[in-house]
Amino acid sequence: MLPTKLVDHGFYPMEAVLLLGEPLNWESALQLIIDVLTTNGLRDFRGTKASYPHIPVFACNLDLFWIGERDLPMPRFGHGIFLLCLERLYKRMTDNELHYKAICGKPTEATYMYAAHLIEEKAEEMGLQPPRRVYVLGDNKESDILGANLFEHHLQSGEKSRFDNCDLSELRANYLAKNKTTSELKHCFSTLIETGASAEVKQKSLIEQSVSTLYSRLTHRELDEFKTPQLVEKDLQTAIRMICDREKFNVAA
Repeated sequence: MLPTKLVDHGFYPMEAVLLLGEPLNWESALQLIIDVLTTNGLRDFRGTKASYPHIPVFACNLDLFWIGERDLPMPRFGHGIFLLCLERLYKRMTDNELHYKAICGKPTEATYMYAAHLIEEKAEEMGLQPPRRVYVLGDNKESDILGANLFEHHLQSGEKSRFDNCDLSELRANYLAKNKTTSELKHCFSTLIETGASAEVKQKSLIEQSVSTLYSRLTHRELDEFKTPQLVEKDLQTAIRMICDREKFNVAA
């Protein structure tokens, strides 16, 4: 039997792994990502020992589950479960921990900061004053509410306290270049909507462990506090009405 020869298809080596959402075929995706991480970006197939540290891994969308459609309103596996599988597989195969270069998306403050910048830019386009308060509506305490409260903590600390590990220097520089001023935002109110994920987990928590590195920097008490919404409404419509009342906004006008 002739020895197998590697075929050079002319592909460039992988420089990083970017994970945005759960794939359709998990087994194929997990195999490919593990291959990339253990071969230094598909550079070295001959070594018997996995390359470490591995190439940078960026991930977002940390929700472990989402609620299915009306015909099957049960928790469905989300991207967070896929990341958890990837972490466990990598640990089992290499005896090393999988490290993320950056965790983006909910519940990291960078995501809410970017959203706030877009809101302020839209207000300027409409000829309105930049908002000093924003409301985050969501049905998941583990991401929507946690992220909103982390961002509120960030605002109240004079934008000096952050739990994520993203470099926001470029984001701040771009904002200042466009607006020539700093943000006017002072408060972020977390609002829990009692539908969807919230309705399904009232009696039990389906999230036992988060893949987000920022969780490990919080005590259990802090984590419980940040998962507690400032406001609670039964559905989206009542939440919008509540916001209009609080802000004295005349919908009829």
